[in-house]
Formats: sequence, C-alpha cells, structure tokens
Amino acid sequence: MTRDQARDELRAQLAGAELVAELQAERRAESAREDAESEPARDADQ
Repeated sequence: MTRDQARDELRAQLAGAELVAELQAERRAESAREDAESEPARDADQ
C-alpha cells in the first residue's frame, strides 16, 4: 500500500467513526427530548 493509499484509507476510517459518533449524539438528543416530554406524565401519576 502506498503512502497516499494509506492516508486515504485512514481518512475513510476516521470519517466512519465520526459518522457513528454523530448518529449516537443525535440519538441521545432524541432520547433526552422523549424523556422531557414524558416527565409531566410521570408527575401526574404521583
């Protein structure tokens, strides 16, 4: 593998890791919104 090929491969791998991190962050934010929306319902039950 040439240096340029290795660099391109590494960049592709890092881009994949960044995508996974971005998707995880989006899911955590969505989960937090869902939790916030359900809090009033929990308070009403008590």
